[in-house]
Amino acid sequence: MHSMYLPMRYRMHTLLFEESSSLKEFEAPMLELIHALEELDLLALQLAEEHVCEA
Repeated sequence: MHSMYLPMRYRMHTLLFEESSSLKEFEAPMLELIHALEELDLLALQLAEEHVCEA
C-alpha cells in the first residue's frame, strides 16, 4: 500500500526538533499531531480506493 511514503512526509518535520533544543517542549505534541495527520492520510487513501472500486 501507500503507507511507506506517508511517514516520511511528516517525519521530515521532526528533524527540526533534533536541531533545536528550544523546540524540545513542543516535540511530544508535534509528534502526536504528525501521527494524527498520518492516520488522516491513510483514511483518505482508503476512502479514495473505495470510491475508485465502486466507480
